[in-house]
Amino acid sequence: MNNYSSNVNNFPQFGYNNNSKQTNSVRFSSEMPAIMKYSEDEYISKFSNDKKYKTEIKKNKDERTVLNSNKNVFANVCQLLNLYCSINLNLNQNLYEETINIISSLPESHIQSGNIHSLIGKCYFEIGDCIKSNQYYQKAIILEPYRLEGLEYFSTVLWKLKDKTQLLNLVNYTHDLTIDQPEYWIILGNYNSLIKEKDTAISSFCKAIQLDSNFNYAYILCALEHIENADFDKAMKYLNTAVSLEERYLKY
Repeated sequence: MNNYSSNVNNFPQFGYNNNSKQTNSVRFSSEMPAIMKYSEDEYISKFSNDKKYKTEIKKNKDERTVLNSNKNVFANVCQLLNLYCSINLNLNQNLYEETINIISSLPESHIQSGNIHSLIGKCYFEIGDCIKSNQYYQKAIILEPYRLEGLEYFSTVLWKLKDKTQLLNLVNYTHDLTIDQPEYWIILGNYNSLIKEKDTAISSFCKAIQLDSNFNYAYILCALEHIENADFDKAMKYLNTAVSLEERYLKY
């Protein structure tokens, strides 16, 4: 018991009164630490002129601003990814009108690109509106003059419109860009087909296949030309290859 009493006497005396009859209670002194005397507003008011305090407050505000900004950026990126995923999903399901509607939800800065205009042109081509398709493909070339991707379908649009002059202009235009890409040979093949040079057209499409054996559209056009020549066995051969490539593409 004496040991316990001596141990208690060794604790720091936070207002403890040895003479108090209530030996089991502890009273706290009215002398509290200075920081505990102020409310939050009073603390801010009292120390607001302190340079270190101002620096800390500014730093915290800046960090919160950056954090909020990052959250907004992340949310916008997620929204864009969701839209592009929806676009690809609808394209794979051949829902071209729905694809155009989703594209209209993209930010204007994304829409005003050669890639998106070419994609819209392809959608209108697939639903049979070659007039609108032509307009979007022309704008795509203006927006991205060195972009070849998609122009093979543009050449088919011009073939359907029987526009020899514009198709020849497209041949010359892409020739000046490169002759080492399959798109150029597709465009040349479509022009040759339009002017009834069927064998030359087939040779052009075969050159596209030689440059890229996975270029699905070249097989389809080869098949169509062989159908025109009533060579159905060769047409089936190219069509089967095209279907096989399409199925393999859709798996991914």
